[in-house]
Amino acid sequence: MKLKFYWMGVCAIAFALTHDLHAQCTADITLSSQADVDSFPTTYGCTIIDGNLVIQGQDITNLDSLSSLTQITKTLTLIENTNLGSLHGLEGLRSVNSLDIRFQYFENLEALAGLTSVPGGISFMGNALGSLYGLHNVTTIGGEFVIREDTRLTSLSGLSSVTHIDALNLMSDYTLQTIGITSLQSVGAFTIYLNPALNDLDGLTSLTSTRNLTINGNDVLTSIQGLSNVTTVIGGLQVTANPRLASLSGLDNISEVVGSVIITENESLTDLNGLSITRAESLWIIANDGLTDLSGLENLSELWQSSCSCPKNGLLIGSNANLASLNGLSSLTSISGMLSVTSNPVLTNLDGLSGITSIGNTNDQNDVSIELAGNPVLTSVSGLRNVTSLKGGISIVSNDALTNVDGIGGYSTVGGSFMIQGNPSLTSLSGFSKVIRIGNGFNILNNAALQNLNGLQSLTTVSATRDAVYITISDNPVLTNVDSLSSFTTMDRPGRLLTVTNNPHLTKGCGLYPVLHNSNPSAIFSGNGAGVTKDEILAGGRCDDGTVGNDPTAATDMMFANITDNSMDVSFTPGENATGYITLMRSFESPLPDQAPQDGTEYHVGNVISCCTIVVGMDPDTIHNIIYLEPDLDYYFDVIPFKAGYVYYTELALSGHEHTLPQSRPYPNPFVEELTIPVTVTDENSTVKILITDQLGRPVSEITKTLDDAGKYEIKWDRADSYGNKVMSGVYTYSVTTPHSSVKGLVMAK
Repeated sequence: MKLKFYWMGVCAIAFALTHDLHAQCTADITLSSQADVDSFPTTYGCTIIDGNLVIQGQDITNLDSLSSLTQITKTLTLIENTNLGSLHGLEGLRSVNSLDIRFQYFENLEALAGLTSVPGGISFMGNALGSLYGLHNVTTIGGEFVIREDTRLTSLSGLSSVTHIDALNLMSDYTLQTIGITSLQSVGAFTIYLNPALNDLDGLTSLTSTRNLTINGNDVLTSIQGLSNVTTVIGGLQVTANPRLASLSGLDNISEVVGSVIITENESLTDLNGLSITRAESLWIIANDGLTDLSGLENLSELWQSSCSCPKNGLLIGSNANLASLNGLSSLTSISGMLSVTSNPVLTNLDGLSGITSIGNTNDQNDVSIELAGNPVLTSVSGLRNVTSLKGGISIVSNDALTNVDGIGGYSTVGGSFMIQGNPSLTSLSGFSKVIRIGNGFNILNNAALQNLNGLQSLTTVSATRDAVYITISDNPVLTNVDSLSSFTTMDRPGRLLTVTNNPHLTKGCGLYPVLHNSNPSAIFSGNGAGVTKDEILAGGRCDDGTVGNDPTAATDMMFANITDNSMDVSFTPGENATGYITLMRSFESPLPDQAPQDGTEYHVGNVISCCTIVVGMDPDTIHNIIYLEPDLDYYFDVIPFKAGYVYYTELALSGHEHTLPQSRPYPNPFVEELTIPVTVTDENSTVKILITDQLGRPVSEITKTLDDAGKYEIKWDRADSYGNKVMSGVYTYSVTTPHSSVKGLVMAK
């Protein structure tokens, strides 16, 4: 009897161990026939599959033998089980990482009702699902949820509990008519693409945020009002090729898009009302043939770039067949990226852009910041008249009716390339009269009516982002002279190529003398009028050589006034024909001749030439208040006239010098009861610190005062230390520190 019971115990233990081992399968499992399914309990006998389960077999009709399954740690995949009518048998499943169901014909997914989350995502493709009921207890879906090419599904309302989906992609679902996920609050990337029966986006009443929102190619979509509670788009917003969509109402509560807003190819869209954004990284309005203006964008104030320097970020307005006005952008002031207005056949002006002051960013030197191309009836660009900063280049190409560029902007630097090409009616470049420097090459090509380059008289320098700088003036059939380039002196890269070709009426090339003489570029001259070769231009000299009255005359009558120990006024009487004057200052000796300004260089007050000469004036003004000087010192001044393009006439310099007064010192010295310390400050609200130390450098007393106005003051020290005690007789060091000066000396207390 004892032996019998012993063997019974051993058998029980063995059975328990066998059962535990089969509770979890640790490898991927594929069931490719009904026989495989039916034998699952005996072949595997597990409740948990630590891996993938693939079910794919033409003869599989039921999954009843899988009823013991509770968890699949990776993906449950069902593919082309054409005779499988339901998922009955999977009712015990409580956890899967992801679902992949393809080419199945289920009325619903009721057997999956035990699932509450699918962290790895869901992919449904090519199915004929009656509904998504069965996923009604799922609250979160991680990864991507793709429903693609379903032939029966009309709504997603079966997802009645889901609140968050990492990414939702609805693509080419032939019968989908509406969305219907009323519980959904947030979604990462949300793509609604090529759904031919989709009428609206209703049923998204709880959705407030998404990372990227794309609505693209939905042929019968008429309303996106279902998005009306969305307030946050941290990514892009794209509404493209929805031919029956007449309104953007539904986007009203989105104020900022951290990404691009792309509105393209929506032919029924007649306005942009509903697009209430104030800021975005980029805005594309392209091929919306129903738009006549940009009304609806009145809240947009800024297009900005958070990270990348993308050449096509910015404001892009192109190929809008009936767009006649840019009205609607009156609040827009800044574009950090490019402005591109291209191929708008009825657009005549850019007046709606008059609020813009800045275009481009510091990474745009290789790119174009303003692109105006292929607008056949554009006659005015003065809407850009308030642009004062252009970080990238400018390209004006193939605008058939454009006769001038008046009002193109008030910037002195074009940060990138400069391209004027194929504008058959263009006769004047006067809108560029303030441009001094171009950052990445210069091209004037194939402009049939352009006779001269008037407007470029201030240009001094053309640079490049790499080692070579290229300048091309070619194929301008009536161009007769380039005199306005007479201030152009510098191509500031080691590689330099100047190409002037096929300008048959160009007979006067002296405007190129300064750059040929100063920069000595490689040059190609051919197909121009007589006398326009490199050698002939160099031999002929500057355009204004020998022309009476064109050079400026020297300033006269340098005078000095209001001289103190640290400031003075310098004034002079201007001469004639000068654009302005540069005033140079140097202590001990005159700035000239060894520290002269360089032609073509724009200086600013405070710039230093060589080691020791400071620019103290750079404008037409003839009176300068010079401050922050040292006491008891000689200062020498030279006033030099310059003309447009910063051509400096140093030979006409007016020179003079003056001595600052000795520094005011504390008195009386020695003192008995009280010491008076003179102080001069040049700014309002200046803080003055006076420190008294003994002969060992130890602080004795400190006085700090804030003086409201610039001027001269006297501050008293009552001989008391920091504790209010009178100090003993002896020698003390005082130091006076202001925002712009620091002086010290010795005083004696008796």
